[in-house]
Amino acid sequence: MNLAFLFCYYAEVNISKLTFAGMSFSNFGNASAIYYFLWVIWAYFLYRFFVFFIEDERDTFVKIWQREFNSRGSKKIFKILSNEESDLNQGCGYDYYLAKKNNWSLNFQVYVSDGNDPPRVENKSRQFKRSEIFSSEIASFVYFSLLTPVLTNYLLPVLLSLFVIIVCGFGQWDGALLQVFT
Repeated sequence: MNLAFLFCYYAEVNISKLTFAGMSFSNFGNASAIYYFLWVIWAYFLYRFFVFFIEDERDTFVKIWQREFNSRGSKKIFKILSNEESDLNQGCGYDYYLAKKNNWSLNFQVYVSDGNDPPRVENKSRQFKRSEIFSSEIASFVYFSLLTPVLTNYLLPVLLSLFVIIVCGFGQWDGALLQVFT
């Protein structure tokens, strides 16, 4: 639907004949009725897209978002801690969302050895600056936006619809919303 509007707008289409299911319609008494019909269909499909997203896809969207941010953020946190501590307990969770939930503070464990005694586990805590994690958040957002199904399933349809309503809906042509509905 979006592409039909863009084509009509850029090709400066003036509809005088319409073929539908093998029937040809020409000499319209009110050719703007076709544009009216196209805008109603456009609004219907946009509405359906948002209802589908809210009902069926919002959870998928959130899961992909959390997966990407947790993956990169947790690796960044582990890298920072590994550079500061020598014997990290690898069994601990170095979780991005846990640190974020705790105001960028994370509890973790290290192995401490006192000479000949067997190593013991010591609990520690680290307060992170947001700037330390920010690069991983930017990388997560870029990856999420461009290299997951989010781009083709959600972002492009919305962006294209916004582009159509701005360019075609308020442009200077016979099918513009302001022309059709006034």
